[in-house]
Amino acid sequence: GRQAAQTGQVIEVAANDQYPGTQKGINIPILYHHQVMAVIGISGEPDEVRRFARLAERISRIILHEQEISERHRTMEEQKLYVLRSFISGEIDNLKYFRECLSSFHFDTEDVCRIIILENRELPSVSVAQMETQIMNVFASAGDNICAYIYPDRYVGLIKDSAFDSCKEQFRSALPSLKIAAGCAAPLLRSSCSWETACSALDTIRESDGHFIVFDDLTLEILLSGIPEMKKAEFSSKVLKDLKPEDLRFLSVYYEENMSLTATAKRLYLHKNTVQQRLLRIEKITGADPRRFRDAVLFYLALLSAGHAALIPDAD
Repeated sequence: GRQAAQTGQVIEVAANDQYPGTQKGINIPILYHHQVMAVIGISGEPDEVRRFARLAERISRIILHEQEISERHRTMEEQKLYVLRSFISGEIDNLKYFRECLSSFHFDTEDVCRIIILENRELPSVSVAQMETQIMNVFASAGDNICAYIYPDRYVGLIKDSAFDSCKEQFRSALPSLKIAAGCAAPLLRSSCSWETACSALDTIRESDGHFIVFDDLTLEILLSGIPEMKKAEFSSKVLKDLKPEDLRFLSVYYEENMSLTATAKRLYLHKNTVQQRLLRIEKITGADPRRFRDAVLFYLALLSAGHAALIPDAD
């Protein structure tokens, strides 16, 4: 066995004690990438055990090949996580290794990129394996990308801004079970900015939605995303006090229709006079006139802070 390892040659022992203390058999080295990785020894008549040794050699080479693929895959996943976690933390602790990782995924520090966050809403009808396959397929359509699972419920991806427009619709339509937010476009080394804006965009998506939101399309939501939920709840409760759910729906439609009595009446199947009466009733309840600009701003922001679905825009 030692000689087989040293020479890389098959050594057959035709008779007992041909070498001191040996029995008949065969020693076959396992070569992988031209290196001896192991030696398999089987005792018995060489003509009888030779086929078993060859089978063992074949199986061993397959195992080594699978292990190599697994190691390569694991290394790539580690590199992806390192790059993405660097952007998430805003710190690059090893610039040389960071650049090597980027190069292996065909990214250059001059590229302009976007961070995309995909959050699992844990819908029971969607399996994890199915969801992950869909995610990887969509990112593959964007060309060069870095995508990895971030515990406990997110996938985070990096794609080049030049490919974003062409794959945007696939993110929207192919992954309905996820909340998806795309950050702003930024030079690659400043992708932590894209991460922060993607987080802000994600916070604007209500739990009941399955929207794909792009930070570029947000306006007031940018300000509201930075306000603690408790403060937003206090504000909306103060402005919308004593109003019923149907009143909130009515006001959201009223402001969606630019405070037009005719458009609001048509949308809600009401008479214009009924619309007027409801506005007056809301003023009486709250002490604020929904038709006056200053009060209308307060109502609109309160509804937006409360996350009223009718006021959340569908971003294109």
